[in-house]
Amino acid sequence: MLRALLILAVLVSWSSAAVVADQALRYVNTEVLTMGDVATRNQMRVAEYTRRGIPIPQTRAELIAFSKETLDDLTDESLLVQEAKGMGAEPDREAIIQEVLEAAKALGSALTLRERTEQMRLVMRTRTVERILGYYESLMPAPGPQDLERMYAARTADFMRPPRVRVLQILQRPSPPEAQGELRTGRSALMRSAQGAPDPNVQEVVKQHLDAFLAARDAVGQDTALAGLVADLAAMPTTELDNRSAEIVTRARELAQAAAGLRDSASVTALLAAERMNLAARWGRDRETAFREAATRLSQGANAANGGQLGWIEPGTYNRAFDNVVFNLTPGAVSEVFATGDALCVVMVAEREEAKSRPFSEVAGELEMRDRRQRREQVRALVIRILRAKASVRDVASLDRLGR
Repeated sequence: MLRALLILAVLVSWSSAAVVADQALRYVNTEVLTMGDVATRNQMRVAEYTRRGIPIPQTRAELIAFSKETLDDLTDESLLVQEAKGMGAEPDREAIIQEVLEAAKALGSALTLRERTEQMRLVMRTRTVERILGYYESLMPAPGPQDLERMYAARTADFMRPPRVRVLQILQRPSPPEAQGELRTGRSALMRSAQGAPDPNVQEVVKQHLDAFLAARDAVGQDTALAGLVADLAAMPTTELDNRSAEIVTRARELAQAAAGLRDSASVTALLAAERMNLAARWGRDRETAFREAATRLSQGANAANGGQLGWIEPGTYNRAFDNVVFNLTPGAVSEVFATGDALCVVMVAEREEAKSRPFSEVAGELEMRDRRQRREQVRALVIRILRAKASVRDVASLDRLGR
């Protein structure tokens, strides 16, 4: 992480106002590309890579290679812009200026003069490249309906829709271990404080359970004694108790209520298994109705209020353990209790659709878009190859001194 931050610091330092003279790197015909140009475009690429989760340069060698790619991209861009200027294919500058100003206004940001100038320059170059590539692309014949159908026939496997199921879920989360620890700490504290209670009846209850606690051979026995103490104290009336003893009884009731809300994995599994048996005894649409009612009543999932309906899902929507269960159930079947993440659940597959190929009418637009992207890439590569062959591209400095 530190190394990545250092790399970013180098990128920022190159484009800062503190740079006295921008180092020329390459002449592309009569246009000069500088270290500042590379640094500015590097920052944009790093931001885009970060947004898309693509690894960014982590070492000096990686940064040099990254910057050489940037310099080559800028070279190609310059050649395309120069070609567009020579053909009079530049977009309207005033329209670009208005577009940048309106975009900044819509975002509520007031750009400085330098930022506005740089943004206009970037948009102008981008639109210019788009126009010149669009011109050359228009010279290539676009695919007709029959061409698209042939593409579809050759790539039918690419347009397979995976199986999907409509799922309902009842989900329960066992209490976290720390909650059990807090309960045991509270019970132990109650036993200590109750030993000093003024009321003799409270003292008698404490003595009985304290003896059992001390005689216990393991933590389970101790917890049983503590739970019994809490239950007996919580059952005592407070009307005839002194204030100190009444506070102890009130605290016992709070702990008893907290204990009632705690459930371990075994008790949750037992609860869901019992509910599953009830649901398995139902048939047809009655089973789905009963499942929705049970989910509304029991589930702790986000869709509990909607009867536990997860809707139509495809493989990969949830984790692998979930997929292994739901995509092996027949429609109408209710699963055994299984774990998913930190929770336990049972699910019902209400409907299932098998994998099938998407029809041509549904993917025709997608095919056309894919072909257009491929043609644009082919046109760009061809035009760049021609322009580079007749251009004067001359390096005047090396990027190998990057970061020194």
